[in-house]
Amino acid sequence: MVMNESRIVVKMKVKSGSLANGNEAASFATSNKKLEKSVRLAADPVANMFSAGMLSINGTTIASTQANLADVSMLQLRTEHTKAGSDAGGSAGLLSFSQKMTPEDVIDANLDALAGGSTAGKTNSSDAETRAGLPTNYTTPDERSDKHELLLNNFSGNAKANDGSDADSLEISVPLGQLFPFARTEYFIPNVQTRLDLTVSDSFRTDMFFTEVLRGQAGASGVSLRHTGNAGDGDQHLVKTIGTGANNNGTNITEDVNVAAYVTPVPVAARAPHVEIEEIYLDCMHAIPSAPLAPPKSLQIAYQDISVYTRQLAAGATFTEQFTSIPPSIGAIVVGLRSSARTIGQNRELYELGGGPKGFSQFSCALGALQLPQPAYQLNMEGKAVGRSFADWLSFIGGTYANGVGGEGASLTSWTKSPLIAVRMLQDPGAYASTLTLRFNTKTALDAGDNAELVLWTISSEVVEMFWGSGETFPDRVIKDSVLN
Repeated sequence: MVMNESRIVVKMKVKSGSLANGNEAASFATSNKKLEKSVRLAADPVANMFSAGMLSINGTTIASTQANLADVSMLQLRTEHTKAGSDAGGSAGLLSFSQKMTPEDVIDANLDALAGGSTAGKTNSSDAETRAGLPTNYTTPDERSDKHELLLNNFSGNAKANDGSDADSLEISVPLGQLFPFARTEYFIPNVQTRLDLTVSDSFRTDMFFTEVLRGQAGASGVSLRHTGNAGDGDQHLVKTIGTGANNNGTNITEDVNVAAYVTPVPVAARAPHVEIEEIYLDCMHAIPSAPLAPPKSLQIAYQDISVYTRQLAAGATFTEQFTSIPPSIGAIVVGLRSSARTIGQNRELYELGGGPKGFSQFSCALGALQLPQPAYQLNMEGKAVGRSFADWLSFIGGTYANGVGGEGASLTSWTKSPLIAVRMLQDPGAYASTLTLRFNTKTALDAGDNAELVLWTISSEVVEMFWGSGETFPDRVIKDSVLN
């Protein structure tokens, strides 16, 4: 099995999450199943489906995350080198921080600006109905993100809004290495029995999707309504002078023209969409040699593992938090602050609580005799006075003074909005400590309404070794251990 080429694939349909008479189940049995246009997918929606996971080889546990499995994927996305738009390589399916939402192109007489499509004969007296009087279309050259485009194309529009039966299924995937860093190793592992256990999160619907206001589009941005010329019915005319003439029609249109228009904003969705998982499977890559190969005596695979720790924070501005069972082969830590609230409108991926008016103002950590950094970081996220910590973050993800890196959080503006603090550490041989102490202040005090949650990632060096006995097909012994400095 070639683990770095294997991935988890999910095939699903998405419908509106609106309630009918307070009964969510009844809502999905009615004819109104159109998806709100202001909903988009998360940066890694597949990883956000799961809360816990375990990977084992021949009965030996190689990786186990008891909770917050999606955070393993999120840290890797934040540290990878992606282009400025933060669009990751798409062969695996849908890994991207680009979340831009733009109204879709519509060619329909029953335009509904508030929710991805409408049945024929809609009668609501809305702004959309006024525009629907034009048997025309509107177009926009503005590029939207794939996270929004996929939902609009597959779960929006008249034909897909009736009973959901005509909605297209969406297939998305994630590399196995996003969930288990061991699976990123570029090894062909011969003759092993691999087991994968994943636990679906109770809040997977709110974690797979996010909603925010879909902003209005004006003519200046390229949005236009097409008027059809020579209709001859007294309705299709370009208005020349308001208040003049019996019908205020003005000059007849002799050919099709695009008239600058304004598409109204779409409010945030009230609740998470309804998701129907049709299929989920592991897509494995296998290598088949041209001639049979004898099992090796042993095989060692070194890799970097990621462990996630979370801590709910009390109200206040000064914090000292201790974490135990830190891996002895630790090489770095990453720290972020976010809200623990799980709603469709709370983008927990961005860790925005660490920036802004309540963001980090001072930070240091201690692991045994190590006190890092020296001196402690002095931070002003709002004023972007974060030179040393930001430079350390760029160095951590592979940038230099001469060459920056693209991707989410690689610019000063985006990093101070959702900062992750990275600290490299190397303990002295024989002086390993397993308790990590974080000391930090926030600019202003956190309160109960912030639902503040501290997220800590530890990055450690691990090794898996497999032994094959004489003539054995599968390894008779598998060992996982830390690589000590």
